[in-house]
Amino acid sequence: MKKKIVVMLFIIMLGAIVAIPYSMRDSQKDDKVITEETIDEVNIDLFVLDVQTISRIEIKDESALTLESRDNQWISPEYTNLFFSQDKVKEIIRTAASLESVQVIQNVESQSKYGIDEKAKLITLYDGQNKNYTLRIGAYTPDKKGVYIATDREAVVYVADSETVLPLLEKQEDLIENQMQLPPLDKIEKLEISKKGEKNILIQKNKAVGYEGYETWGLDEFFSSSHQVHTEMVEDLIWQIMSFQKDKLVGEKVDLAKYELENPYLVVDLNETCDVRFGKKEGGYVYFTYSEEPYVYKMLEERIKVIENIEPMAFIRKPVYIPDLSKLSKIVLTNPEKQITVGLQKQLKEQEAFTVTSVIDGKIFDEAETEVMMQLIANSVCIEALLQNPQIEQKQERKAEITITYSYEDGTSQTIELIPYDGSFYILRFEDTIEFAVGRDKVMTMFNQLYGMIKSNN
Repeated sequence: MKKKIVVMLFIIMLGAIVAIPYSMRDSQKDDKVITEETIDEVNIDLFVLDVQTISRIEIKDESALTLESRDNQWISPEYTNLFFSQDKVKEIIRTAASLESVQVIQNVESQSKYGIDEKAKLITLYDGQNKNYTLRIGAYTPDKKGVYIATDREAVVYVADSETVLPLLEKQEDLIENQMQLPPLDKIEKLEISKKGEKNILIQKNKAVGYEGYETWGLDEFFSSSHQVHTEMVEDLIWQIMSFQKDKLVGEKVDLAKYELENPYLVVDLNETCDVRFGKKEGGYVYFTYSEEPYVYKMLEERIKVIENIEPMAFIRKPVYIPDLSKLSKIVLTNPEKQITVGLQKQLKEQEAFTVTSVIDGKIFDEAETEVMMQLIANSVCIEALLQNPQIEQKQERKAEITITYSYEDGTSQTIELIPYDGSFYILRFEDTIEFAVGRDKVMTMFNQLYGMIKSNN
């Protein structure tokens, strides 16, 4: 009898052992069914928030940024001298507070596969009672139409419309107010551009009124003498500077050498009170510092192309000399073939105006003809190139082939000397200085036209 009982117990135990794997497999199958992720097409408000109650926002990605509402302005307690785009900050808060799902993923085993991990961007809103609401921004959905998002209140993963989420994807560096406080055009008296290894370009308001098109500005110190520069070109240049922006915030001025700003390659200075210093270029941007602000920024490199490529020769007034006709008595033009003396006669009109006529070899030229002649002479003797080695040319004793002398009623005079150089240019000697070249063809054409005017005057 005992043997039967033992046998029966053995059979029962054996059956139980055999049944265990099947029981475990069934249990695992049930668990798998329970934990399987489900995706529901449903619109749910992630938070129910009134944006008017939000008093603080924290943004964490590669670094942390806190913004607080003070006197209806969003400011950073850390970056007290930095201005942030109020519109962008308000848009982030409005988007976070009203965000709605297009899908909800339930029974999520691991949020990390949706890009929601320790590296995910966090946006936390705080209301007046310091109650917080956190969004964790994950990856895009495979079709890029949605973004995975989680909160600190639910275990689910939401999918929100990618277009709607865009304000939440703004980087901290893009939240700064990018406009720079620069002097307005009408307040700028002086502009200096310094490029490493090159002469400084100094443009400042004229001490005297210039000629048409060159009324306002002068170029000093770059060439051996001062030159009037084209008013519109200078103002276009200043407008380019006005378009400078703080496109991205880098951080505080700590390691300037890292950004090649200890010895900047380009400096733009306005009125000696406002300067922008440019350093390293990287990824289409250039690092810069601005006046006394304690931060390093990045600017799109294309914004400074015009400044980098400025050519002073393109700005200066090209006619070598424009006389004061009200005091001029005669012009003597000499070349190897002939000397032409243009005598000027002035007659006063009403309100101190006067007419100017001229005489050449006893032939009288009326006011209109004289004006054409004066413009012809001035516009034909023009600076066309900068000499390669003016110092060498200055030391050589070279005789002028052509001279143009302007004599004034007070006994003073001004002489332009043109020295042979090659088939295209004359070397210009003016006010005892050699620096530029004058086009030969224009000068020859001018003499031929003068001969024609004299010959046709009967």
